[in-house]
Amino acid sequence: MRAQEPFSSFNVTVMRGVLHRPPQWRELPTGDSVTMFDLKLRQESRNEFVRVSWRNAPTTALQLQEGEDLVVTGRVRSYWAGRRSETDVLAQAVVRATPRQVRKHVAASMALLQEACT
Repeated sequence: MRAQEPFSSFNVTVMRGVLHRPPQWRELPTGDSVTMFDLKLRQESRNEFVRVSWRNAPTTALQLQEGEDLVVTGRVRSYWAGRRSETDVLAQAVVRATPRQVRKHVAASMALLQEACT
């Protein structure tokens, strides 16, 4: 029997959308905090909404306003909540979608992808 090749994978997402409602902050039993918000993405002729969870976000995250154009990088995760499955994006970073911020943000994400592929 031949040895199998090692399995490697990565999970990186970059999204641009509009903040659908103000962020909500809460403290977890571990002592960490999580800031949650919904991002509205325009896909073809319809809107899609993605829940974003941002662990230990800076306090400035609570200053984000509904309707702001944002770019989020992170990873997709699925988990069980009671008797149903939930999916969200666990944010690594969130920036306002200005040209300079987007270039810097996406370049950092691309560097992570290139590193994962080597």
